[in-house]
Amino acid sequence: MALTDFLQIALSYNGLFGALSCTLICYFAFWAYKITGLISSVFFASVKFLLGNNRKQFLGRFGGMLALGYVLFFFRGEISDMLQWLEVPVYQDQYSSLSDDKISEAFERKIMDINPPYISNETIKRTRQLANELQMPANWIYQTAQSECSLKPLTIRRDGIAAGWIQFTAIGLSGITNESLSDVKAYCKNGQITQIMDLTDKYVRYHTKDKKITRAVDFYLVVFSPANVGADYDKVLYQGQNNPAYYLNDGFDGYTKLENGRIVRLLKNRDYKITVGELALCLEAKKNGLIQKQSK
Repeated sequence: MALTDFLQIALSYNGLFGALSCTLICYFAFWAYKITGLISSVFFASVKFLLGNNRKQFLGRFGGMLALGYVLFFFRGEISDMLQWLEVPVYQDQYSSLSDDKISEAFERKIMDINPPYISNETIKRTRQLANELQMPANWIYQTAQSECSLKPLTIRRDGIAAGWIQFTAIGLSGITNESLSDVKAYCKNGQITQIMDLTDKYVRYHTKDKKITRAVDFYLVVFSPANVGADYDKVLYQGQNNPAYYLNDGFDGYTKLENGRIVRLLKNRDYKITVGELALCLEAKKNGLIQKQSK
């Protein structure tokens, strides 16, 4: 909803509720003004500091900032990896005592928290049906969806190259259906969850013919790299900085398990290759992180 539409609706109310709406508009307008003023003050103070009182002072300060920027750039990987240790740790097999049903229920609670009821109910119902058909836990599908769309089945990727529950791409749809990526985006925009789940079923059935899904990562491979379902953990799926299949998914590169079982993603471990093992560790880390948050 545009801001103007929101204001028009707020100003249309009568009586006590209308007076309250107008009061709230004034309140938020005041704080918007204050915040804007603060940002402007910080900006102009920064410019004034940088410019200094003369050319020599300006060059000195600018050169100092440039040098600090280069130092930060040079050590950005190390700093990023250090920040990893400030996060709440997750471990492999951290929740191995939980049944698959309990894990699925944790995902479903999250889905219901972040989606409208109709979307949530249809997504959960259809996901459980597909999992039963494939004779595997529903949470394996949820793990893939968590990585692909953050459990929001009507998501359109920011760059527009993927959309839906398992993030369909134009290439992924070709040969499976007459529906295009534009159709999928339209389904997402119009809240057509049934069409999204129908297409998910069609895609998964196509790529699981004569294949047995025995691991959570195998279901992700159905989406991510169908030809490698069942591959060993050290199998390289995509590699090369100039390979779009790599750099569009380079967030998987660098996942590793420490001696104590903790799962981390370290930039120093990036080798410009994405393996099945890294994919599996990413799924495990995100799954355990979700359960951990719900346990608090």
